[in-house]
Amino acid sequence: MKTSRLKSLVQEEANRNFILENLKADTSSLLFKFAKDEDKRLLIEQIASRQAIRKKLPEAYNDLQRLFPPKGNLEQSSSEAISKLKADLVPAAKSLADLSGGFGIDFLYLMQKFEQGHFVEPNEELCEMSSLNLRRLLPQKEIHFYPVTAESFIEQNKTPFDFIYLDPSRRDLAHRPLYRPEEYQPNILAIKSELLKLSKQVYVKMSPMISIPEYLQILPETQEVWILSERNECKEVGFLLGREPKGGVKIRTYNLLLEGQQKYESEWGELANIELSEIHQYLYLPNSSILKAGIQDQVAQDLKLGKLDPNSHLYSSPELIEKFPGRIFLLKDIHKAYAKSLRSKALQVISRNFPDSPEFISRKLKLKAKGAKDYLIATKQSGKPVFIEASLYVPSLERNGG
Repeated sequence: MKTSRLKSLVQEEANRNFILENLKADTSSLLFKFAKDEDKRLLIEQIASRQAIRKKLPEAYNDLQRLFPPKGNLEQSSSEAISKLKADLVPAAKSLADLSGGFGIDFLYLMQKFEQGHFVEPNEELCEMSSLNLRRLLPQKEIHFYPVTAESFIEQNKTPFDFIYLDPSRRDLAHRPLYRPEEYQPNILAIKSELLKLSKQVYVKMSPMISIPEYLQILPETQEVWILSERNECKEVGFLLGREPKGGVKIRTYNLLLEGQQKYESEWGELANIELSEIHQYLYLPNSSILKAGIQDQVAQDLKLGKLDPNSHLYSSPELIEKFPGRIFLLKDIHKAYAKSLRSKALQVISRNFPDSPEFISRKLKLKAKGAKDYLIATKQSGKPVFIEASLYVPSLERNGG
């Protein structure tokens, strides 16, 4: 099989050097050059896959013995940073079942918390490739591999597990995106009852584009929602399902930054009563996880922040609140919209609750955004347009592990 041949190839130093020397090469040109060399074509496919995941999976990228599937099989893979975060959140136990193994990144890091793992992946070639990688990377762990569908696995295997992980495929056979949970593979709505018979806790990874209120309606077994962001970009919304309701759904938000980690927890559905505020010394923009959860006003109420406008997610306070989960700005000056005094300044633009885009504002004021360290925040304060000049404040955050 192709995977067996590939394993033999990467064990040879000359082939690993070929991969290393061509990591920045144009793979189309390489394929043309080695059109009649099947072994080289396999190695070039490895180069193309590595190029696709360089930033998302840096440890895998630098592991020259790691076997990679085609790029299409890597699209839905979690980043290493997000996978490590999930592993930190899962309690240690004996047995894990991953019913959508794929390339195995989530499984690799989750297995740090478990003694025994069950890896399910219906693509036989991909399952074999992942088994070779994971047995090498987790030599002390007891791992079982199953090249079958999740539905077949739970039908045949009645052994209970401590934790079930599921990342259903959200693309059809033509790689077009699917939007309804009943269309996913596997169909989580059809098998969730069976999963909860096998494990007290089931984690289902979903797209960051989904509607949380809608999914809470169709997944009433949800005990927690995890909203995971990396560098202020929401990467994943996950639903932790349980057999017994706990009297409310906990919202857990995380944002991984180079300087550390922002986290905030709340209860779903809590109401917040926020007072409107003047523009004070410190301004606050919630991170992407907070905004995805829709709990920005709860955060502001908890931290005693005022809101600049009823339709804005921009907050302010006279005192510094370092633990705010988002960006903090230090006020420098307040201007009327498009004030001439701002022309040609070195400023990056943020537009919130303001009709014009950052690009339009920057062009009109002829701002020098490239390399600028300070910001122009275009917004409204109690309904009136205002431009705020500010500098970014970097708080001391909890350091990321790993």
